Amino acid sequence: MKQDFSGCHSDRFSKDIWQPEQSTLILDQGIPSEPFEKIGFGKVLVDQDSKDFVGLQLADMLVVITGSYISKLTSAIRYDKAEPEKPKHLDNEWFDLEEHQFDLILKMTQFFFGNDNTYSFIGDSYFDETLLFEILCRYISSFSSYENYHKKSSNLHVKDMFKYYIAASKEKWSLGVQNEFLTRNIYGDYITGIKEGVIRKL
Repeated sequence: MKQDFSGCHSDRFSKDIWQPEQSTLILDQGIPSEPFEKIGFGKVLVDQDSKDFVGLQLADMLVVITGSYISKLTSAIRYDKAEPEKPKHLDNEWFDLEEHQFDLILKMTQFFFGNDNTYSFIGDSYFDETLLFEILCRYISSFSSYENYHKKSSNLHVKDMFKYYIAASKEKWSLGVQNEFLTRNIYGDYITGIKEGVIRKL
């Protein structure tokens, strides 16, 4: 799916993000429109062919790239059933980047996470790998240049990124607990909040 902002200036682009009723949402073939109609988009185009929209082509490309990353991350951190208590770190190879790979991750980070998750990328409560993907991107992008990144050994990158990931995971869990508390205050009990669709079971 892709919002059509062609021909919009930056001020208009920012405004449209926060006012979906002024935006047109273009959905690729097979994507149902009902969830997005509830949001209140001014216009929803369904069953569109990506060959007719550059925005859909870009979205498809980004889905393939991120999907490949997340799939490989899932395999990379899969724990050993014989030693489930043993932390599983990413291998050094994940941090042995060429400059063009470093630049690609910087661009993806800016696109996906440049607005603190308000728009474009949301990690579901049940998919830790999406959080790992986000933290990997943010960690690598925290270096001001490829030269500074390359000065650090892969071993240190592995250890420091894991610390970063632990902190982010704890923050995510804390936010989930806080949301549960707020849901109970608003709806009286947790089950009602789930039925209303405002929260999912932790």
